[in-house]
Amino acid sequence: GLGSLVGIRVGGGAEVVIERCTIERHQVGISISGSGRTTLHDTAIRWNTSDGIGAGARFAAENLRVEYNGGYGIRMEGGASGRLADSSVTGNTLGGIGVLLFSDLTVTNSNIDLNRGPGILVAAPSSVAVDHSSVSGNTATGISVVAFSPASSVTVADSLIAATADGVGIQVGTVFGGSGGAQVQVTRS
Repeated sequence: GLGSLVGIRVGGGAEVVIERCTIERHQVGISISGSGRTTLHDTAIRWNTSDGIGAGARFAAENLRVEYNGGYGIRMEGGASGRLADSSVTGNTLGGIGVLLFSDLTVTNSNIDLNRGPGILVAAPSSVAVDHSSVSGNTATGISVVAFSPASSVTVADSLIAATADGVGIQVGTVFGGSGGAQVQVTRS
């Protein structure tokens, strides 16, 4: 119900479709874990006090509005794998998307903008591909790659990475300095 810890919790081996919903005012909007797959369509996830989506498993999302959450719009960790298409991730407090701890994400035809932290944070070897998308107007770096060993990788194609408050589109580094062997490829962007 309204104000609960988690709006929708998906776990185990469940195959779940969430469609044409508004999930708001919880601690976490949607929590995804287990060995199943979650598909999200035409859904708004907003005004949650922590993350909009907390994912530790597979998901595919299309036409989402993930906005004004108190944590990340989307936070992935622990081997999560996701696809985000035709969506917007806007105005979230910690950042747009956090891809952490052996996770991977593909972003297509989406806007990651006006978040208070980085547009996309990639850390603790993970991978991100951004295609035909915009990552702009975030208060920290557009895409921040915090490299560890083994390294994270980021591929950006046909996308706009611009207009961040700190003036940095893509930043690669470690918490201890150096690049940590991160791989970043940018084409036609």
